[in-house]
Amino acid sequence: MTVADLLNKISLKDVLIVILFAFAGIFYFQMKDYKEQSIRNVIVYNDTIASYRNKLGEECAAKNMYIQQVEDLKKNNESLYAEIKKLKEDPVVVVKTETVFVKDTTYLNTVAKEDSTEYRLQWNLTESYDKYNWFTIEGATSIKKDSLSYSTYLTNLSIGANLVLDIVESENKNNFQIITRSDNPNLRFTNIEGAFLDPSKSTVIKNAIKQTNFGFGIYGGYGLSATPGEKCLTGWQVGVGVFWSPNFLRF
Repeated sequence: MTVADLLNKISLKDVLIVILFAFAGIFYFQMKDYKEQSIRNVIVYNDTIASYRNKLGEECAAKNMYIQQVEDLKKNNESLYAEIKKLKEDPVVVVKTETVFVKDTTYLNTVAKEDSTEYRLQWNLTESYDKYNWFTIEGATSIKKDSLSYSTYLTNLSIGANLVLDIVESENKNNFQIITRSDNPNLRFTNIEGAFLDPSKSTVIKNAIKQTNFGFGIYGGYGLSATPGEKCLTGWQVGVGVFWSPNFLRF
């Protein structure tokens, strides 16, 4: 059977049905993309920091993170977009956190000294939680005897804190979560921002995931079949077998 014979067997009805299915597929994927983009724009940037406890009972700060397009960040999150523009390479995950050190009212160790013109108080405090987390402050206060005016200054302020950042799948498997914590009890995470950029554009991820053009399974749909020496047939098809799907035909 020649190509001309095959084309002569195709009716206008067959062509219209194929075009209809093609437009239906394009419309479906466009609407799916619009829906995902709407979810990103409405939900992602309104998420708040939540409290999270890991298996050891350690308290962490958590925030949802979604797969994003760079264009979304440019329109809706200038801070993360600016971080991306600073990098030479194309990032897969971008995360930005803000932390503050909060210390409650604490009594300091003081040493008083006196001379003819002033009183001098030297004070200090050191708290060590482990070898990576500590807090040290040292300073002095001078008080004039004649006017009772005073001045205070720091001679040392050092803070040690480990920062742990994990990215995990959420329990409902709909998105990722950024999990942050520190073993320094005075450290607070006031802001967490992050985005998982479209992994389909990452060469490293593509190379790590093995894809095959061949598969085995059930197939179905409306199509055209031709067997050498027999008539060309069109219509609905359902079957089981080995199929071949090259990359350039996937969408």
